[in-house]
Amino acid sequence: MKIEKLEAIRGFVAIYIVFHHIVSFYGLYNQNKALKLIFMHPQEAVMIFFLLSGFVIYVSTVNNKEITFYKYIKKRFVRIYPITVAAFLISTLIFFINGYDFTTVDAKNLIGNFLMMQDDKAQPGLIVPTYLDNFPLWSLSYEWWFYVMFFPLFVYFHKRIPANNIPHIYPILGISLIGWLLFLIWPNHAFLVITYFLLWWTGVACAEIYLKHQSFQLKTLMPVLLSISTMSLAIAIPVLKGYFVKHETLAQINAAYPISTYLHYYLDTLMFIIIGLIWWRFKLVGFNLFLRGFKVLAPISFAIYIIHFPFIWLNLPFIHNFYFLNLIKLILIIATAYLLEVKMQPLANKLFHNKIKPQKQELETQAF
Repeated sequence: MKIEKLEAIRGFVAIYIVFHHIVSFYGLYNQNKALKLIFMHPQEAVMIFFLLSGFVIYVSTVNNKEITFYKYIKKRFVRIYPITVAAFLISTLIFFINGYDFTTVDAKNLIGNFLMMQDDKAQPGLIVPTYLDNFPLWSLSYEWWFYVMFFPLFVYFHKRIPANNIPHIYPILGISLIGWLLFLIWPNHAFLVITYFLLWWTGVACAEIYLKHQSFQLKTLMPVLLSISTMSLAIAIPVLKGYFVKHETLAQINAAYPISTYLHYYLDTLMFIIIGLIWWRFKLVGFNLFLRGFKVLAPISFAIYIIHFPFIWLNLPFIHNFYFLNLIKLILIIATAYLLEVKMQPLANKLFHNKIKPQKQELETQAF
C-alpha cells in the first residue's frame, strides 16, 4: 500500500466531516433523506482517522533506531499543539464576533482542552467539554493520550515480546478490557480512553502485518479480528442485559448510558477491517477513480478537522443565500488550514528544532 493512498483517504475523511457538520448544523438531514444517508456517518469517519493514525505512527517509529520518548513526544507535541492553540484562538475570535459573552467556565474549559481532557458533553465521567463547542476536539484528547501510551508499549513489546510469538494486539486487548471494566464501575474519561485504545492500536497491528508480509490476508488479520470481536462482545453485555433482562429499548439504553455508542465504534472498526480486506483482495479497484483526488487535501487535513467547526458557527448576517454562505465558509476553512499547515507549521518545527524532512512530514507526524 502506498502512503499516498493513506493520504487520499485522510483528505477525503477530513472534508467529509466538514460536510457532515454543515448538514447536521443546519438540520438538512431532516429535509433530505439522501443527505442523511450520505453524510450522517461521523463515527465511522473518526474511526478511520484512528486507524490511519495508528498505522502511520507505527510505520514512522519502527525503523527509527535513535528515537527516545523525549524525541517522540516532542515531535507529537509540535505537530499537535500549534494548530490546536490556533483553533482555540480562532474559536475565541469567532465567538467574540458573534457577540458571545465569555465566562469563567469557558476559561476552565480552555485549560482542560489544553491539557487534553475534553470529551463530548454526553459522556459519563466528563471532565470538561470541548472549548466553545468546537466538537471535533473531543477526538483529539483521545489521540494525544493514545500517542503517550503507544511509545512505552512499543518499546516494551519490541524488547520483550516478539510479535511472532504473541501478536502485540492481544496485550492491548487485555488493557482495553480492564479499562472497560473499570469504566463500568467508575465512569471516567481516563478509563474510556483506555477502552478505546484497542481501536487505535488496530491501525498499529495492521501496520505490523503489512511491514512483515507486504500484504493482508485473513490468516494474518485473524488476531485483529478476534481482538475487536472480543471487545465488542464485552461492551455488548450491558446492552444485552438491558434489552433482554430489563426489557429496555436500545433508545432507553443509550439515553441512560451511551454504551451502545461505544459498541458502535467497535463494530465500525470490525466492519472496516473486513471490507478493507475484501477490497485489498480485489486490488483496491476504483480507489483512484473515487478517492485519489482527495490527496490534495491531505497536507492540510489536520487543520481542516480542527478549525472547521468554529467557521460553521460564524455569523455572516449580510449573506442571505445559503449556498453562497457555506461556500464562503468552506473557502475560509481551506484557506485558514493552508496558512496553518503550510506557513505556520514549518515555523513551529523550526522554533522547536523539530527536524523533519518536508517530503516525509506527513508520514512521520500527521495525526489525521
